[in-house]
Amino acid sequence: MPTIRLYNYLPARDKHWLDNIIAGWTLIWNVLRWPTQAKNLRKLLCSHSEIGFPDRHTGEPMMATSTMRYAKGKNGVVCRPASEVLKHPERWTYFELPISETGLYRLQWVVDTQISKGVGYDKKAIASFFLPFRVHDKDKEICSEESVHLLWNCDDENVAMICTNYPVPSPLRLAYLVWKAGYDLYSLKTGEVILPARSKKITLTADKQGNVVSSDRMAL
Repeated sequence: MPTIRLYNYLPARDKHWLDNIIAGWTLIWNVLRWPTQAKNLRKLLCSHSEIGFPDRHTGEPMMATSTMRYAKGKNGVVCRPASEVLKHPERWTYFELPISETGLYRLQWVVDTQISKGVGYDKKAIASFFLPFRVHDKDKEICSEESVHLLWNCDDENVAMICTNYPVPSPLRLAYLVWKAGYDLYSLKTGEVILPARSKKITLTADKQGNVVSSDRMAL
């Protein structure tokens, strides 16, 4: 069965201050929500996410996301060869998820359609990271919103539950939820597991209020 990857970009002191602010601010809020997971959340720390997948025609590794930094007039949803994006492997971690051939076809069709429509970058959603509530433009995407959109195609009910209940998560929250769904976090540079998935299989469900709850009784 084919696989896709959820890539997580690590912040650093490289004058991209928005990355540092997003990572730091969302870490604070996520630790406040899950104080017992503070150590794991620090290992999952990230400021940006992308979906990696093999091109269905050529097999070339590709990456899709929504970004403000691609090129003038081309901000928003983009798809680029992985070789153009992963130039600093020490700055990336990833999860590997299963996907069927049909799911892979749907994923690339979604990306191609979004690019042809010129789906832009959702600045409202980024601004709402600093508010106690989330707002966003339904016709635009941020990176983690685009990742959720594409993860819908995976063959995993836990991931589908995440996508249903968290349509516009921060990159860190998305990484935490995917880890919680039962996936190891890998270092791209070494290929080693940074944060192992829990050995016990977790099942995610939704309660009456629409909150996702795991079978180990920990609300997400």
